[in-house]
Amino acid sequence: MKFLFLIASLFFLFLASAQESLRFVELRSEPAQCRLYDFQSGNGVLYCAASGGVPDYSYSWLDIQTGVSFGSSFWGGVNTGYYEITVTDAVGTMIVDTVFVDSILPKALLDVASEDLIGGPIYFEGKIGSEVKFINESNLYLAEPAPSRGVFFFRASLHEDFKLYKVGEFEDSDYLNFDSPYIYSKAEEEVAELIHFNRNGCSDTTRLFFKIIPNDPKPVISYVENKISIQLPFKHLGMNFQLFTITGQEVFTAIITEEIATIYTNDIAKSSFVYRLIDKNTHEVVFTGKVVHRY
Repeated sequence: MKFLFLIASLFFLFLASAQESLRFVELRSEPAQCRLYDFQSGNGVLYCAASGGVPDYSYSWLDIQTGVSFGSSFWGGVNTGYYEITVTDAVGTMIVDTVFVDSILPKALLDVASEDLIGGPIYFEGKIGSEVKFINESNLYLAEPAPSRGVFFFRASLHEDFKLYKVGEFEDSDYLNFDSPYIYSKAEEEVAELIHFNRNGCSDTTRLFFKIIPNDPKPVISYVENKISIQLPFKHLGMNFQLFTITGQEVFTAIITEEIATIYTNDIAKSSFVYRLIDKNTHEVVFTGKVVHRY
């Protein structure tokens, strides 16, 4: 009888030695949202799974910051901080480890789509009438269901919000939006500010800067009595001024070096003409128009 008992003991010892040690096969966390106040939830999630030892297993989480415990293989709705997990198998073997739940801060990212602006990605320049479409490229932390493992649990909606303002003109409703283009209608320096809020009120702000300049002024050409007056913007001085009849015959050409130049036309018919301003470097036509004689 003693011999049989010895054989059985050796057999169970053999089984115990052959049994894999209790170990973690999953131990991770999903980060929590930034919070302004302690009563708010960051909606972080803790995950754990064990293998080896002698099933079944019991799981016990401990919030090291608060002393609150939770008995499950996963724990949702937690805030940033350190959490201790203890797994115990059917024969009392335990393993313990610690997991850190990181904190996610809102991150505001703003971009623009425009064929009228130059520069970027922060500073842009354009002329009056430039059309801009704002693009929200902020990091979005959307609510996703966590694996239930037999328990119905979903991460709460994070209710993220975005406010896009023209700085200096804060109103009850957004001054700018992402749905329709914005047109800069006057020459000025403007700032577009995007504020990204999470459900707990934490926020991040980014700004884009826009310098809107006047459109290129056009030359002022008049033909009164026997003289043609040409008024050019300073930046266009030195251009070649050409005068043509309506049928395309060149009747006059000159380099304009003064902002206000006068051409006397005693030898030119008092009629209608077409003018062109030619860039002296690129030889491209910069302006063209019609000149009508007036008495």
